[in-house]
Amino acid sequence: MLFKGLVFASCFALSLSVPASAFGSSFSPEQKQEIETIIHDYLMNNPQVLVEVAQTLDRQQKEAAKKQFDSVVESIIANKDLPRRGGGEKPKHYLIDFFDYNCGYCKKIRPLTERLAKEHPDLQVIYVEFPILSATSIQAATIAAALYVKDKEKYFAYHDKLMAETKKIDSLDYIKAAVKEIGADFDELSALAKEQNVGMVLGQNISLGKTLAITGVPYMILDGQEIRGAINSYEALESMLNK
Repeated sequence: MLFKGLVFASCFALSLSVPASAFGSSFSPEQKQEIETIIHDYLMNNPQVLVEVAQTLDRQQKEAAKKQFDSVVESIIANKDLPRRGGGEKPKHYLIDFFDYNCGYCKKIRPLTERLAKEHPDLQVIYVEFPILSATSIQAATIAAALYVKDKEKYFAYHDKLMAETKKIDSLDYIKAAVKEIGADFDELSALAKEQNVGMVLGQNISLGKTLAITGVPYMILDGQEIRGAINSYEALESMLNK
């Protein structure tokens, strides 16, 4: 039994690292059949081995996913081209906010995130334009991205105005009116968007969302913890801060 266990272990290890075609040149048909019989019998008598293998694989996949997630979060924090505010020179906490200007729930939870930022001045909020809900969402985000390049202060005036609006942004005229209200020029921003290749910037944001498996907004990451969908309790939000 010990010999068979060793054979099984050796063959199983080889099966993970050596292409199946290699076995044909390494063993005769009789030897191959004998090995397959040993493996079959071993697994039938020791089914817990498959459970252990599945658990190990699951753990490795989760570890790999966590490593990728942490890497994406670090890249977002390090990307100074993304709009951000608060936190001082050395923020202790980070809230990464993927949003769409036409997302009702994004606007609904805004008072909670604003309160969190106010009560925790060492929190930095990073805004990721993520226009996925409509064509006007893309138009609004394109102008926003161009505005951030030209005038960060006016970007936040525009951003806050659209996020405070309860009605759906359903026309380009509304976007033009919002731009005019904050003292910016729509045509100038449209031209700037083309010059700065703003579409690529928004495309990178969408790519980030794909990597993070974001299927909808709101989606936030607070101190490394994902928040998918709306959160209704300020206490629940605050409890996610790293102490």
